[in-house]
Amino acid sequence: MNDAMIRRHLSGTRVLLLDIIDAEDTPDREQLVLRWLKRRPAVSERVAARVPQMIDQLLWEVENLEWVKRVGARYSLTALGERARGFARADR
Repeated sequence: MNDAMIRRHLSGTRVLLLDIIDAEDTPDREQLVLRWLKRRPAVSERVAARVPQMIDQLLWEVENLEWVKRVGARYSLTALGERARGFARADR
């Protein structure tokens, strides 16, 4: 995946998920949901109830982009994921 493709697939939600994964030590899905809600405390109850579903979708997306790898039930960034985060930080 070249740099232009990485930038094309960057989104705020994907970057936030990558940031959460990077900040934790190989988090599992439940930890990701809790950390997401901690970083977004102002969401309504209705939105909060859908966060687990959203995390599942985002994980599927970033795994397919090969930005994240899953080992058992835990997630970590790949080299491409690190590169994507680097572009996100540079573009801010």
